This record gives sequence, structure tokens and C-alpha cells, in this order.
Amino acid sequence: MKRLLLGFALLVVATACQNKHWTPEQRARLHDQIRAYREWRYLVNMNDAEFAMLADDVAALVESNYANLNDFVATPGSQDSLKTTVVGVMATYVTTDARNMRYLFPYRHLVRENVLPEGLSHEQLKQFYKCMADKINSGYVSMQNFLWNAMSNNVSQTVVGTIQRDCAAPFMVETSELAKPRDHHKDRKEHKDDKHKDKSKGKDGK
Repeated sequence: MKRLLLGFALLVVATACQNKHWTPEQRARLHDQIRAYREWRYLVNMNDAEFAMLADDVAALVESNYANLNDFVATPGSQDSLKTTVVGVMATYVTTDARNMRYLFPYRHLVRENVLPEGLSHEQLKQFYKCMADKINSGYVSMQNFLWNAMSNNVSQTVVGTIQRDCAAPFMVETSELAKPRDHHKDRKEHKDDKHKDKSKGKDGK
């Protein structure tokens, strides 16, 4: 009888241990849940490799906090927890490197919306995205707070547009200066004046 009880206890312990880790099938199901955010407007601009990295980081955090998928799913508000983790990882990306703002506001979209001119250098884009990150951090509690509100459609696009225009202003001025048409009449007049001066100098020197 003792041997039977001992064997049953060992079986229970073994079963419990098996339930205390994530199986490949559970990880695949978790990744499927994370992929539901692939079309979120602030993530849709990531390419497949970039989103896969995000999904891996999100999954690693979830796995570190829950013994297995069943425990995670059984937790009240599990989907809110997953959404919070997605937002937190994305906020970390942007906080670590402001250039990751390009995932939220791609340069090609900003050009199409006439927010930024074409042909900006890597350094200019870096300055623009840093400006946006700084202004968002100043206007919201944190980048994570901004992204959470954005995901919940509680961010005013008017406010975002104002931030974009403020940060783009220096580059728009630079571009407009370069794009100014030359005054050819003025150029011809200056050229004639220069020739007249040269002739006058020649006469004085004789």
C-alpha cells in the first residue's frame, strides 16, 4: 500500500512538473495570439522580421510570468495583460532608440501626407524622430502611456499632427530655401554690373 501511495505521489509530482513549462504547441498558440496585433496601426509598418522579434520578446515576458499557457489563459484579464505586454515592449524599443519611432510613423507615410519633404538624410530623420519622442514623453506620462492610449483610440490625431509639424518645421524651412527659384533677371543684372566694373578698372589702369 505504501509503495502504491508513493508511486501515486511521484506521478502527481511528475504531472505537476510537466505542467510547469511551456510546450512547443503552447508557445505556437501564444504567438498566434500575439499575431492578432500585427494589424494594429502602430505595428503594421513593421516588416515580418521586425514583428517576429517583437513577438519573441513579448512571448518571453509572458512565459517568465506564467507557468504555462493554461495558467495564463485562466488569469482574469489575460488579453489585457497580453496587450499591456505588447505595448510595454514597443515602448521599450522607442525609449531605447528614438529612431524606432519610424515603426509608428514611417517616413514614406509622412512624405505622402506632406509632413516631411523627400530626400532627408539619416541624421535628419534621427533628429526628427528624437524630437517626436521627446515631445510625446513631455505630453504624456510615458511612451507606454501614449501607446496604450493610441491602441485604445484615445489619442487625438490633431495633437499628433501638431507634434509632427513642430518637429518637421526646421526641415521644411531648409527644403523651401533650396527649392526657391533663382532670380535670373537679378543674376543678369549682377553680371552686367561686374562687367562694367571690370571695364572701369581697365580704363583707370591705362
